Amino acid sequence: MRVAVCMKWVDTRPEIDPLSGEAAADQRWFAASRADQAALESALSLGDQLLERRASGGDAGETREPFELTVVCAGPPESESMLRDALATGATRAARVDIDPTLDSADVAAAVSPVLADVDFVFCGNWSVDRGTGSFPAFLAHELGVAQALGCTDVGLVTQGSEAAGSAGLAGVVLEGERRLDGGRRERVRLTNRGVVSVEGGTDLRRAGLRAVLASADEPVHVLAGVRGAGSTRTEGAAARGRAQSSSSSSSAKHRVVASGPFRPRSRNLPIPDDPEPRIRLMTIAGALVERETSQAVHLDPSAAADQLLDRLSEWGVEADPEQASDHEPAGEPDHDR
Repeated sequence: MRVAVCMKWVDTRPEIDPLSGEAAADQRWFAASRADQAALESALSLGDQLLERRASGGDAGETREPFELTVVCAGPPESESMLRDALATGATRAARVDIDPTLDSADVAAAVSPVLADVDFVFCGNWSVDRGTGSFPAFLAHELGVAQALGCTDVGLVTQGSEAAGSAGLAGVVLEGERRLDGGRRERVRLTNRGVVSVEGGTDLRRAGLRAVLASADEPVHVLAGVRGAGSTRTEGAAARGRAQSSSSSSSAKHRVVASGPFRPRSRNLPIPDDPEPRIRLMTIAGALVERETSQAVHLDPSAAADQLLDRLSEWGVEADPEQASDHEPAGEPDHDR
């Protein structure tokens, strides 16, 4: 199983000029964002789950290919320190595409896609600190011609038969992710072939041991030369490979709804009623025994409106401060002796 993680070299503590609004970059704080760290941790956890399942016997028809994790970055040579930190945590290979990191997300995805042509699943952060558009995973999925599951909060393996898992050498390996929806709802998506997964930055990255950190300093980082500057950033042969990969996998990269259900709002913690009768307890929890006042629209002059507001606040248990009330009393005749 071949997995890759795309990481971005960004300033994690940008300083913004309050007058001009320009951001001043400081190389001391350049590193991977929280979202990219969560993507790397999700990929490492996926490898742990795969190894544990194989150790326990696995599923019938499951592939026995070794787990390979590649970390990829499109940026300057200084970003190699971030890639070596990823190697120390458990990645097996690191690659850097030498391009201008300020290019558009579509150009960066086009430059990175050749490195990921043979990868089964690609993990990314859902958005970067410097730009925050969250468009790179979608552009990358388009370049690779694969399905996408964006904005996942949790990613893991599920059991699936070899026929439903599809081809591409991933029999029995199905990826399932959970993502947020509006109104407190959740959605679970499954990727049965190849795909791009973006992860929210809520998972802490594991710490690497001292021996692994020292060993990562000698690990090679493969550098691919890209076209620097504006315009096309595809490396040599990337356009042809992208079109061939898109045409070969367009038939298999389809979305299928597994199950759906009605919207269920979030549950609330309510105090337990003291009444011994079950019917009264249910009515109390449902709020049927509470007297509710309907809203009403009134048209009053300012003094009468203020009196009604004070009366209503008094009914609700809100008492006015006597000192503040005395400050708002109408002034009498001016005292000329003061």
